[in-house]
Amino acid sequence: MFTSGTTEAPRAVVHTRASLGAGLGDIAAAALRPGQRVLTDQLMVGIPALIAGAHWTMPPPGLDPGAQPRAFVPLLDDADVLFAAPAAMDAILRELEGRPAPRLETVVLGGAPVLRPLLERIRATFPAAGIRAVYGMTELLPVAIADGAEKLARSEADGDWVGRLVPGVVARIDDGELVIDGPSRATYLGERDAGEVRTGDLARLDGDGLTLLGRKKDMFIRGTQNVYPGLYEPVIASLPGVREAVLTGVPDDIGDDRLVLLIVPDEAPPASLDPRHPLARTVARALPGLVDVGVLPDVVFVSPELPRSGRSRKLDRREVARLVAGELSRTSGETQ
Repeated sequence: MFTSGTTEAPRAVVHTRASLGAGLGDIAAAALRPGQRVLTDQLMVGIPALIAGAHWTMPPPGLDPGAQPRAFVPLLDDADVLFAAPAAMDAILRELEGRPAPRLETVVLGGAPVLRPLLERIRATFPAAGIRAVYGMTELLPVAIADGAEKLARSEADGDWVGRLVPGVVARIDDGELVIDGPSRATYLGERDAGEVRTGDLARLDGDGLTLLGRKKDMFIRGTQNVYPGLYEPVIASLPGVREAVLTGVPDDIGDDRLVLLIVPDEAPPASLDPRHPLARTVARALPGLVDVGVLPDVVFVSPELPRSGRSRKLDRREVARLVAGELSRTSGETQ
């Protein structure tokens, strides 16, 4: 299978019966139990459901919860466990607003960062459900699993706590970057086996607890300060009226980055990128004292949505940067 390609060119990942068996067993042991009805179209969750003695229910072909939440939501009536990517979960929650929600035992999230605003909305909609957030990658899944209540109890200002390493996963930090190995690790087609996976994630290890601090390749330069957006985006996304937030950098003529913040509002989304939206001014006023002075954005845009790609609808940072650069170039041309 191929990596998603949202941060660099896709690479062909080769799993074996042994690596898949180890990873699937780890997921089954951490989040599932016999007899549960598990709703998902994801092989890497459906197979663990069967391993655990649960029932795997697949939605009809092509019924994606993110694109067709109204048709997907009725399937929850016959489910105990739901697995969804964060973007799909957001669509499901919006569809359930203002009406009684089905009773779920567990909500499992994976495929993209799981942030506090989404966790709080899940807890409000499904108050009796446990929440599990799975951190992993195509090359090694899972790496760590977080309990939703414990994740909410931690301060996002310290980074994104993604849980405790699953048994068998070995992790180390090399120049700030998380490097992992374990029985569920795959190799790359046509590449020499390095014996471990360099994740590209900046991280901190506290015993077996893992906190992500951002993507190594997502670092921007502002004067003499290195800016890692993953440290600040969760904090910004927790502001009232903000559904999602992403920071990106647009290089200037002297090698610095012009820092731009995109936010998606809870209500009244604009038709296109809009720096004059009322929420843009509200957020800009709230940021001093909330984030470091060197991270205050030069421009705040309110966006109708964030670009996503790949199987799990991950945030496409390259497309974010392209959209922002194009909008800045257009508005600069209009003011000349």
